Amino acid sequence: MARFAVNVLKLVSASVVAQVLGFLLLPIITRLYAPIDFGIFQLVMSITAIVVVVAPFSYQFALMLPKKDSDSINLLVLSLGIALLITLVTAVLLIGGSDLIEERVGVVGFGHYTYFVPILVGFNVIYFILTYWLSRKGRYGVIGLSKVLNNTFSKAVQIGAGLLAASPLGLLGGMIAGFAVADLVMIRGMKEDRHLVADVNREKMKSLASRYRRFPLFNTGSNLTNTLSSEVTPFMLAFFFSPVVTGLYALAHQAVNMPVRLIGISTSQVFFQKASEVQNQTGNVKEFVQTVHTSLIKLGVFPTLLTMLIAEDLFVLVFGSAWLMAGTFTQILAPWFFFVFLSLPLSSIFSVLEKQNIDLSFNLLILVSRVVVLVAGGISGDPVLTILLYSATGVLFSGFMNIWILRLSGISLFTSLSTIARYGALGVVIASPLMAVKVLGSSLIVLLVISVLVTGIYYACIISYDNRLRTTFFDLIGGERKWV
Repeated sequence: MARFAVNVLKLVSASVVAQVLGFLLLPIITRLYAPIDFGIFQLVMSITAIVVVVAPFSYQFALMLPKKDSDSINLLVLSLGIALLITLVTAVLLIGGSDLIEERVGVVGFGHYTYFVPILVGFNVIYFILTYWLSRKGRYGVIGLSKVLNNTFSKAVQIGAGLLAASPLGLLGGMIAGFAVADLVMIRGMKEDRHLVADVNREKMKSLASRYRRFPLFNTGSNLTNTLSSEVTPFMLAFFFSPVVTGLYALAHQAVNMPVRLIGISTSQVFFQKASEVQNQTGNVKEFVQTVHTSLIKLGVFPTLLTMLIAEDLFVLVFGSAWLMAGTFTQILAPWFFFVFLSLPLSSIFSVLEKQNIDLSFNLLILVSRVVVLVAGGISGDPVLTILLYSATGVLFSGFMNIWILRLSGISLFTSLSTIARYGALGVVIASPLMAVKVLGSSLIVLLVISVLVTGIYYACIISYDNRLRTTFFDLIGGERKWV
């Protein structure tokens, strides 16, 4: 477990650097680009995300499972080959269908931006696949460096382009630059594995493709429906309201998703590798899953509470008054993303235990329910109500996903609920001064100062009373483990 925590910290530390850099530069970007630019950018990235999740047929998830690197390298080549084919097919379809897409989306000029999708897919899917290979090899430092450089180059290009002539092209160009640099870092990080290329052969790839056929059969469908249920939102908001509302939602989603990116995804990458190892060695992942789940609850409760309290005020200060509605959306989305934060890192347990059909069923239900609530909200003509219904649906289904993960791992639901209640109550008590100051209408600076103080108090409390977190914390800073 100590090695697991250290590996997570390597990724989280790099993610923190990357996200902090991105967050510090984002206020500049939101003042260079209008919400409609973000809206069009988000629509293009949504199409990209849908293609990326399908492109490798989910064979990248199987990279962790073989005991021999000679088998895993064949799965890597298989994943990259399939992804290249899908990328080429996407390019052909978009060249011929850009006008139709523009007509269906209802945004004038959108068709021209879709030509960037194959380029984005190519760079993104390489990054996606190589992350799993490097995780298998334990090279979390390389993954971390790629994240930092990805964010740095992306934001730098976006700012430079925005200063010259702000448009969605600048946002898209920055994203391409970021992933291109990250891919180069990852490829360089694989130089120790060049000898494995000799083990690649067509017959072995065919055999492994058949052995792990449940991944394309179930994981691809599950991940596609999960991605569709997320990425359909920008399109439906643009259809029922406008690209401006889509842009506001995009910034809100980016902000509230930050803890998931910082800790959740990093934990997920290491969790998959470690859970596969534990399952192979002992056949029982209960204790490991419970430890990770409890730690995620402790880490995620307070940021959720804080976001619900001060998001509107913070958005006006940081991003400008034009983004006030994005702050409102963020407050509404926060509870849903708390449950995503809990379930995302652990969802690979379905793959570890080869129960991908459960994951697929859940994601199909989520997709249908989200489309229904988005249509209902769109008909109402109220974007705030639409986001509220959308978030409530997310809370419901992400909550059920957590229940199934716990049940599959042999963990009591009562244990999880009592942990959430205990740390939720602690969070409310510690945040009570902030609530009081907000009710009294104090200045934004006072709110921010108190927010920082109560956040420090909360995490000091959980670190002081949790031996594992305390040990991990002092390992990270290189200090003594004794608590004074």
